[in-house]
Amino acid sequence: MRRLFTCAVFALTATGAHAEFVSSKTLSGWLDSAASTTGSFKDTTIALGYVAAVNDLLDGTEICAPDNVRDRRLLMDVRKWMRENLGKWDDNAAITVRSALTELYPCTPGQR
Repeated sequence: MRRLFTCAVFALTATGAHAEFVSSKTLSGWLDSAASTTGSFKDTTIALGYVAAVNDLLDGTEICAPDNVRDRRLLMDVRKWMRENLGKWDDNAAITVRSALTELYPCTPGQR
């Protein structure tokens, strides 16, 4: 179900953006908007879909976030990591999100 939601988010929001490449700077803006009480619903939805897609793709192999870490918390954790690790950003946001989530929620041997 979550993967279906993620695909639906990308399908609905892909207009105007290139699905194959989103910059870390663009993602950072979406995450800042998601963190704001006056932030854009569209930006929050796009950020959630983007981070959830990377998480879902690597869940149980490279990323082992606890079951209670989902949705908004993932967004805020990635945002915080990005703010604290500016030098680790890649131009491609997917690589930056992967770096953040694997550092924040690494899988340990025998996990999952």
